[in-house]
Amino acid sequence: MFGKTLHLGAVVLFAVAPRSYAQGNPIFEIGSNPAIAHYDVLPTPIKNICTEALSSVGQTNPLSLYAYIRGGNSEYFAVWGNTPPGVEDNGFATLLSVHGNQCRASDLEIVLITVPPKDGYHGTTSSELELPGPDSPFVGVPPNRDYVFRSAREEHLTRDFIKDAIRRAVKAYGGNAQFRRAACKPQVEADLSQIAYIIPRYELKAYCAAPPARPVP
Repeated sequence: MFGKTLHLGAVVLFAVAPRSYAQGNPIFEIGSNPAIAHYDVLPTPIKNICTEALSSVGQTNPLSLYAYIRGGNSEYFAVWGNTPPGVEDNGFATLLSVHGNQCRASDLEIVLITVPPKDGYHGTTSSELELPGPDSPFVGVPPNRDYVFRSAREEHLTRDFIKDAIRRAVKAYGGNAQFRRAACKPQVEADLSQIAYIIPRYELKAYCAAPPARPVP
């Protein structure tokens, strides 16, 4: 894994390893060679708005952009950058939540491990359309704790966020065939299942099961 927090039942294992620019995709837990996987970088205006937030989590340039979506009046960016010399690498990809000129940085993994409520949705407890974050509801106590979607709309937004991550990965790898070779493997699905990335696993599985898109004549 890429220095992520692994959620294995009631046990949490911290596997922190050195990383470098474009070392891997933190959403699907697959490695990538920087020479063949070319992700876009975080747009400069957003980086400027988020300078303080990025500094608080120790992330510096270059900042690869792995997923993006707008929800309500906010924009969300999944990024992963370098940590400066002398700063301990916490191994976490970052979710930037931008609302106007305000920016908040949180652990992207909260989005990736959030699950639908076991008893289904009964109305909504979310005042606006947004992605999960540190203030999301959860059940259980650490380390055996699950974040829970606040509404069906929030789950739908998260699924669209992951679908955008797939589109960006296809572009970064140079096409569907190249990305499928890296991502559509039983081991990748097993890894996502092991670390409880429910929505990323579901969306990636759906992508891999779909017939490859035909090239445009």
